[in-house]
Amino acid sequence: MKRAILLLPAMVFFSIFLVAIVVMGRLSLFEVRVSIMTFIGLQNFKDIFTDTLFLRKLSNTFFYVILIATGQTGGALIIALGIRNISKAVRGATMFILYIPVFTSGVIITSVWRWIYTGRDGLLNWILGTDIVWLLYRYTAIPAISSILVLSNLGFYVIVFTVALTSIDKEITDAAEIDGATQRQTRRYILVPIIWPMVALCILITSIGAFLVWNTIKMMEPAAASHNLMYDMYATAFTLGHYGEASAKAVVLVVLIVIFTLAKRRIER
Repeated sequence: MKRAILLLPAMVFFSIFLVAIVVMGRLSLFEVRVSIMTFIGLQNFKDIFTDTLFLRKLSNTFFYVILIATGQTGGALIIALGIRNISKAVRGATMFILYIPVFTSGVIITSVWRWIYTGRDGLLNWILGTDIVWLLYRYTAIPAISSILVLSNLGFYVIVFTVALTSIDKEITDAAEIDGATQRQTRRYILVPIIWPMVALCILITSIGAFLVWNTIKMMEPAAASHNLMYDMYATAFTLGHYGEASAKAVVLVVLIVIFTLAKRRIER
């Protein structure tokens, strides 16, 4: 009985998620305009996969996933390895500073970055001495928005990896040092493999989060060419009112996340 009670919150959440998937799957087979629903089978899926704009936003989604996941996980791992052997006070101060954006309002952070990137008079252009409209072009807007998300959550993963690294028995690294291993070899062949399951889990979490990015894109208002699948789904449903097409895009997004998760588990084996 106690086990059932403990499982109840997770089961309720899972049930809600499952119902949402079923509803999205059903709506994707209809053309929905306000309160009128017309069954059209797989036509919505055919329309989106023959739409060049949708395919571009689909590719943008993968670019966001690659940049955000590698930036957050890779950057955090490098920083954690770098501060592992410094004094506790300096290490704690570093983690605290990096964690500040994590508990700061996303609206505030995005507003500041919008000021940094906005137009030719933005702070970044002033520092670099350039004249680039960072959010106008796809090849600059995607890295610019990705960098916001990377820096906003970097501190959390730095703490996770730092705690994992500092919990490794010092006798292991001491033995490696006695055997003549350099710091670089110790990090590459001993420390990283030991915490790799945690690194892999963080890669999965950051990747799924990158698939679901939309609020930062909405607030930064970049060129449409840099929109991702999640934002396209939102705009299709709540701006254009095409709920059936938006549901089809949602189904595609869910399938991509499931495939990515299964592929990650397959690689780990």
